[in-house]
Amino acid sequence: MKLDKIDSALPSRNFAPRIYGVGAWTDHIAFAYDLVATLKPGLLVELGVDRGESYFAFCQAAVENQTGTRCFGVDTWQGDQHAGGYDETTFAQISAHNRENYEAFSTLIRADFDEACETFSPGSIDVLHLDGLHTEEAVRHDLEAWLPKIRPGAPGPFMTARVSGSGRSRPHKNYPDFSNSSWRRPTN
Repeated sequence: MKLDKIDSALPSRNFAPRIYGVGAWTDHIAFAYDLVATLKPGLLVELGVDRGESYFAFCQAAVENQTGTRCFGVDTWQGDQHAGGYDETTFAQISAHNRENYEAFSTLIRADFDEACETFSPGSIDVLHLDGLHTEEAVRHDLEAWLPKIRPGAPGPFMTARVSGSGRSRPHKNYPDFSNSSWRRPTN
């Protein structure tokens, strides 16, 4: 079967995630792994780390594929209307896992997205994963704030879409270049 050939060629074919089944990304973490293993981004930022499932898949791929990727996970670890609330135990667990496995190249930034945005230079981010609050207004705000930080010609940003309110959050309707999977930030 042709799918078997494709599957055997993917970097994630032997991927055994260290963090699994703790969030909405369970069915997609092989994609996260393949993304980093294939693109080998210099700088990856995830907005909305939650319990770390997707973020640590990115980090694990960086280690196992020796990509040299520098990773930043941004979250307040206070929760929101989609993720629910957390107590300090969540951040303590995430922080400990990061320290024990990825401290050499991974930094957790405990701040809101607007505060953290100032940390990064324009055009410095190779991969941006938006996984914060999933309302149209919040995603639009994050896109507008963070797009200048993405390297020209970089793929993405990648967004997690969830049902929000009366329908799916679809900020891309206001950003025509997001209408297909081959979108890339213009190189000028």
